[in-house]
Amino acid sequence: MFKSFLILVVVMFASAAFVGCSTIRGAHDSSASALYNEGVSLVNKGRYKQAKEIFHEYIAEYEDTHLYPVSLYYLGFCYQKLNDANQAVSIYHKVIDQSNDEFWTQMAKKRIQDIEGER
Repeated sequence: MFKSFLILVVVMFASAAFVGCSTIRGAHDSSASALYNEGVSLVNKGRYKQAKEIFHEYIAEYEDTHLYPVSLYYLGFCYQKLNDANQAVSIYHKVIDQSNDEFWTQMAKKRIQDIEGER
């Protein structure tokens, strides 16, 4: 339990730093950031079902943004928290396959290992 909490704190910190150092380039990016921030806020409140819907919307609308792989990761996390391990693993594999960011790739691999260890 503490290990999962610690991983979540690290992910949220890295995510905040990632968003904080990015440059907003026009309405498209600010809309994407607002939607992403709404999803993260819902995750932080433990409202995973609502966050899942937001991240589905994000990945459908903003595939070309730098937050796309992070949003995929959070979508997998929501499914994991909602006890849909198969869907979570499937999404974590998408993060691994589609992300160029080593941090999120490693986080997704770690989540898959955690799920496999629980089975």
